Amino acid sequence: MRIIHAERDSVCMGDDVTAPNADDFALINDISVNEFLEMLCGYVLQMRNVVWEVFCGRKTIGYLYSGGKGTYAQEASGLFRRVSELPEDKVFCRYYWNLNELEDHAFPKGSAIPERIRAYRKKQ
Repeated sequence: MRIIHAERDSVCMGDDVTAPNADDFALINDISVNEFLEMLCGYVLQMRNVVWEVFCGRKTIGYLYSGGKGTYAQEASGLFRRVSELPEDKVFCRYYWNLNELEDHAFPKGSAIPERIRAYRKKQ
């Protein structure tokens, strides 16, 4: 069994009261990173118009995209296929509020959200 410790950004001052916003995931079997990201969809706060970037160490392992009606879709970065390949037993979920800002004219037209997030981070 492997236990993965997850933490996430606070999204408002009221959320800061319970910080750190953490949870542990006990994985009995080795699962794919996509399956793990699906589990994280239930862990992060359900908000519209956001992207959560999931890090393990200094590497992005995937993204959670808000859809309609408080649901998320996930996309693995392709760096790791299985949870057993992750370099450590900790992940951090960072959120980007306002997808419209990520769709700003400064980003190349038609670029995928991961490229937009990288460009957005460089602007910060």
